[in-house]
Amino acid sequence: MIPVELAARLQDRVASLLLSATPFIDDEKRRTAAERKPVDEEAALTRFMVDALTVLDRVEEGHVAVRGYETRVLSGGHVPLPEQLPGEFAQVVLEWTAAA
Repeated sequence: MIPVELAARLQDRVASLLLSATPFIDDEKRRTAAERKPVDEEAALTRFMVDALTVLDRVEEGHVAVRGYETRVLSGGHVPLPEQLPGEFAQVVLEWTAAA
């Protein structure tokens, strides 16, 4: 979330971002964040299941889309990769930004 917020606030200083599983946050969502009710976790899980089951005939589309992105695999890391392997993660980011 921090890189997304910085990029949104400093648009004149950010040319690109390297992100993983970042939510879409626009100006309106950012402005109204404090006014929103807490998430009903049970309802959210139910909605997720309904959405997931609704697209069973197209389940591979997301995988096809992701295959179009450049990916790097760092062994030993999982979802919190930047915290688990900060040096290796930073090296990948530096290489990616140098190539941009």
